[in-house]
Amino acid sequence: MSRGSGQFLDTIDEQVSRAPGCRDPKKLGVATEKQQGEDETRVEQPRPSDFIEKTGTHKPDFPRVGHYEVCQKRIRAWHLGVLLFDTERAIYVWENAFFPALYIHRSSLFDRKEEYPLKRYGASKSQTDLAQFLFYYELASSVQGDWALFVKNKHVSNVMLIIEGRLKDYVRIPFKALDEWREHEDVILGYPRDPYKAVGLNHCSRLVEIQIGTDKFESDQTVVLSQKGYPPRYYFTRDIFKFKLPSGQKLAARDPRKNGKTFFCPYKGHAEYFDMMISGCEYENICWRFTQPPPEVYEIKDRFCFNTRMLTSMSVDGVPLILETLPGSHGLSKEDLEMFSYDV
Repeated sequence: MSRGSGQFLDTIDEQVSRAPGCRDPKKLGVATEKQQGEDETRVEQPRPSDFIEKTGTHKPDFPRVGHYEVCQKRIRAWHLGVLLFDTERAIYVWENAFFPALYIHRSSLFDRKEEYPLKRYGASKSQTDLAQFLFYYELASSVQGDWALFVKNKHVSNVMLIIEGRLKDYVRIPFKALDEWREHEDVILGYPRDPYKAVGLNHCSRLVEIQIGTDKFESDQTVVLSQKGYPPRYYFTRDIFKFKLPSGQKLAARDPRKNGKTFFCPYKGHAEYFDMMISGCEYENICWRFTQPPPEVYEIKDRFCFNTRMLTSMSVDGVPLILETLPGSHGLSKEDLEMFSYDV
């Protein structure tokens, strides 16, 4: 696919991609509705209910699982100091509801003089699950999961090659298996960015109150981070840890303790986690902060955000917030869970 190519692979692909929840071209009529007095059809637009569960918990339901489209960015990856590919024809595939995987065309892999990097090696159980996913969403009709990338006499296993189907000749390489990925000149941290999930910041001067056990914390100097499909995250200065007496007086701040756990988010950068002793109980990973966020969210630098699922209650100007509860896996595979954390 040359520079400047469209977002979709073909006309049918465009129709399918623009119809939320519909992956079968034969069923496109279900996702359209007649306009009165006209023969044309109109594709239904995503509704607010597409992004929230009936229980009130957030779920980023667009793009749908199984959605795919052309990535209109330059994508490169290195391993052991070797540039493996440099392409503008990668494909986004949403294997889960939270972020896409990057599929690379076989021809984009550099054919180095000493050896061709892609060779047959051996498959794993996870590759079987991935193959079933590709068949179910009609992205492939034949795959080979027993390939590996060989670099400097070492190999990256669990590489899948699509033999037949809509994504024919595309290769899926486990994201964490390579040392570095870049989109344009920027290093991709954690996992590939979702082009539909922008992050925004707003200042909030309303009184935000948090209760953990019997202890209460409050602040009117928060920064609210919003991202489509996720609940808002409130970021606090260290002042939030000062204990407030009934008289209104605040005591010295109780410092959270770093516990060594870290995480990389492609939107917010490097996070470090903290534990706290509150009301005589130890709370592990109760909060986190980002040490070097990118310019677009720089104001959250060194501010603390609480894991809302560990809070007793939370309110804004006295109005209680619904604290989301989601299953531990969120429908993610073991490989996905090694990269992704819903709480951050």
